[in-house]
Amino acid sequence: MTVVSVSKALGVAAGLAAGLALAGCHELAAPASPASVSGAGTAAVPPAPHDIDGVWTYTEETQLTFPGALAADLGAASEGPVLHVRCTSPDGQLTLTQTGATFTGTLQYQTAVCRTQGGQAVPPPWPLPYRAVLSGEITGRALHIEQYDDPPGPPDAVRCPKNGRLTVQEGLVTQLSTTGRCDLSSLPFRPAVATNSGVAIR
Repeated sequence: MTVVSVSKALGVAAGLAAGLALAGCHELAAPASPASVSGAGTAAVPPAPHDIDGVWTYTEETQLTFPGALAADLGAASEGPVLHVRCTSPDGQLTLTQTGATFTGTLQYQTAVCRTQGGQAVPPPWPLPYRAVLSGEITGRALHIEQYDDPPGPPDAVRCPKNGRLTVQEGLVTQLSTTGRCDLSSLPFRPAVATNSGVAIR
């Protein structure tokens, strides 16, 4: 959004007034053309936000990095000082309610399949079924999402902000692609990293 300073606007107005006064001393000023009058003050109307309202099928993959000692807590053999886990949630449902360029909604999925970097199957480090609440904003074909676990786990709900892109075909949004990084700073150990990428279709 462009902001014109008051002082600049007053300077332009004063210059125009002086010019018109000088022209009036010599001859009558010519009237403005209809084209210039009709064009004055016309502002471009921004396009309507893309429609993402409704229910989407959502698949998400999460990459986790934890201290290696947590392998035992997950029922896995040690794989070294750092534990890397990949979890896939193939049956998610993303429900969005849109109002203009903003939206709210929920993300839910029933299952998650997790494996360590060494190929060991481990349970997901969050309760199932999983549910999160979210809100966000659309700007062109980009979107930003603020996501929080619901209900919150101890000690607080985990915040997982995400950014995404819309795939648009013939004016309709057919896919949402997201990437994010969860805030695990409340956990009492390091490293504690969770990144995610997801795709929603309808």
